Amino acid sequence: MLWKARGMGMSGVSTRFAAVLVVFGLGSAINASPTALNVMPIADTLGHREGLFYYTLTGTERKVSKSYAHANAIQVGLTGKVEFGFDNDFEGGTVLNAKYNFFNGEQKQFNGWALSAGFTGLSGDNIDPYVVGRRDLGKLRLHAGYWRVAKVNTAMFGADYTIDETFSILADHLSGTHNMTYLGLYYNVPILKGLQLGFTYGVNGNKDDASVHFLTAIYGFRL
Repeated sequence: MLWKARGMGMSGVSTRFAAVLVVFGLGSAINASPTALNVMPIADTLGHREGLFYYTLTGTERKVSKSYAHANAIQVGLTGKVEFGFDNDFEGGTVLNAKYNFFNGEQKQFNGWALSAGFTGLSGDNIDPYVVGRRDLGKLRLHAGYWRVAKVNTAMFGADYTIDETFSILADHLSGTHNMTYLGLYYNVPILKGLQLGFTYGVNGNKDDASVHFLTAIYGFRL
């Protein structure tokens, strides 16, 4: 695993900046990123004073564009219940996000269930709120929620599975006009503790929209 977010078990943490906005046809290459699967926010939160630094390289089909978008981000947890962060696209664009965990699967009375709410994409008068739940089933975890992203109401579903202490598989689906399904493989680098590398491919359910792919490097730290 990378850094243990509350209730995370062995799964890795990953976020995507450009992918969501590419899907919804927006010009910006960033989308503020809480702990997530490939794209969808999840109920996990980072532990107190734990942080993540991200670098992501995002592209689409070559017939659409041969260029790649670069983004960086920092995410920090407080109290084990709250996390917040920002994303930057290296072109002067910065957006904010925050999340609050109501309960997580570590408490006996919730028996593997978790619930969080938050927002992404805060910039000017734009904000993309969401609520998301999680069910822990050992190495398999299931996720579902609602996300109003780019002013589109979106249902989101996902799962992550821990193969071993090195590899995790992440899958998520966003509904709506520009529905997308993502599959990612993430690798915890044994020789450099705290570093995780991942590759994700996203297929669009609308044949008129492009597929996306992205490479991600994530480094965990403590403040």
